[in-house]
Amino acid sequence: MKKLQSLPDGVEIEWYILFWGEIDSPKGFILRHPILFLKLLFVTNIHRIIERFLMEVKEDGRFIVDISSRAGLIGIISIPIFRNKENLLKKFSEIHETKMSSGGNTNIYYVKRSYEMRNGKRKPLQLYRIPRNSTTGIIRIHTEILCITAVALNGSCIARWGDVQEGKDIIQLEEELQENDCYIFDNDYRTEDTCDYSWYEIKNPESHDLLMLILPVDA
Repeated sequence: MKKLQSLPDGVEIEWYILFWGEIDSPKGFILRHPILFLKLLFVTNIHRIIERFLMEVKEDGRFIVDISSRAGLIGIISIPIFRNKENLLKKFSEIHETKMSSGGNTNIYYVKRSYEMRNGKRKPLQLYRIPRNSTTGIIRIHTEILCITAVALNGSCIARWGDVQEGKDIIQLEEELQENDCYIFDNDYRTEDTCDYSWYEIKNPESHDLLMLILPVDA
């Protein structure tokens, strides 16, 4: 955590570098950390280390771990972007809010949009404000989007995801997210020429407005 606090806000850094510093080559790493190399090779589970560290970050509460850079890619360890929550909300405080609706205007929520460079491309960074005891309603995931990454910023929510096939909503998943939890809504119909589509919904059961960081991910 001390190293994370010393890094620039919004830094994208590989897990190995975060934990053990810059590695110029595999040989260099072995020479610098011979015992650690043996542990990583035969004993240590990097996924377990990451999971334990993420729990520490969540308990600390000051940082958001954005894994959208590798979201949806099977078998690849994500390269996280670490965002300072206070700085992020300050940035969004200067952006105009747009009123959105779904379900025939029965579900109202609000969106702020910013843009930044991720994976060498200009990507949207969105802040949803969902009124208390309300929902976004079903939001269709566009075909050019690989998935949607969502992080709850100031409370818990219920994330729902599903598919519509031949006009019928036949697949649904639902999960409760706590503050700083990250959830990925997959798009099963990316680039497909079909009337079928994937959707997501975020429900706010809190007694206050809920803020959600939303990152659409394309290839």
